[in-house]
Amino acid sequence: MSISFIKGEGLSFYTCLTSRASGQIQSNPTLAVGDAKVSKDGGAFANLTTLPVVTPAASTSVKVTLSDAEANADTILIVFQDAAGAEWNDQFILLLPMDDHFWAFVEYVREGTTDHFTCRWFKRTNHIDSGITVPTIKLVKTDGTVVQAATAMTAGGNGELYLDLTSKMVLDNPMIVEVVATIESKSRTFRREIVRD
Repeated sequence: MSISFIKGEGLSFYTCLTSRASGQIQSNPTLAVGDAKVSKDGGAFANLTTLPVVTPAASTSVKVTLSDAEANADTILIVFQDAAGAEWNDQFILLLPMDDHFWAFVEYVREGTTDHFTCRWFKRTNHIDSGITVPTIKLVKTDGTVVQAATAMTAGGNGELYLDLTSKMVLDNPMIVEVVATIESKSRTFRREIVRD
């Protein structure tokens, strides 16, 4: 079994254990300290901070909770081994980090001959309002022709970036807008098609 997680952010998930006697899913498994251990990035195994618990009570479902500290790794392995040794089978669960999902909301407005572009970056669903460096915007026709080479955007308040260009967008002609910025020490790129109506 493998699960995706966000590095450094605690999480909860559910699993089931199988009966050692029948091979069926174990109903209301008994869990004690030492039954569930975690290893981060190949390190030594340690008891989970929060003992897994049967949830809802008396069911077959076991809720596993990891703290922020326990989730601060690139690879996490959780091993269930019945310390009493007889009720349920051993099980391991591998957790692999999901990519941080960075994306940008790009807006375009035409006023006279001025094309106004604004951009706000997000990490998953959270707006990023600081730590954005080297932001650029590039305009490319859908046939690949570069209309505006990568150009620095200006930082406004609360993480908003903007750039004004003159007469770059042509009426009813789709354009690919590519925004690039360095966020959390990595270059991030987002592309979006826009049309001047």
